[in-house]
Amino acid sequence: MEGDLQVIRKESRPIIFTLILVIATFAVFFISRFVNEPYLTIFLGLFALIDIGFIVSIVMGIRTKKTNIIILSVIVNGLCFVLLTIFLLLVGFGIGFSEA
Repeated sequence: MEGDLQVIRKESRPIIFTLILVIATFAVFFISRFVNEPYLTIFLGLFALIDIGFIVSIVMGIRTKKTNIIILSVIVNGLCFVLLTIFLLLVGFGIGFSEA
């Protein structure tokens, strides 16, 4: 019984980690909106760390034994990774244009 519970916990870690990363992404985005005179490079670094977290979550999902979790992890984390990377590039271009 306890062994089965540990297997379920181990297999659900990539999905839980993905949800935490998505919540962290929205939190950083909305916090950056309410900060007076934000340093965009700090938020760019935070988004880059979250982006690396999506890669880690893909690897965690691939290492599980269940096919459903592997497919879900690759699709969801891949989509989040691509969208956040595009957002990072756009913010990076914005920083480059706005600085002297």
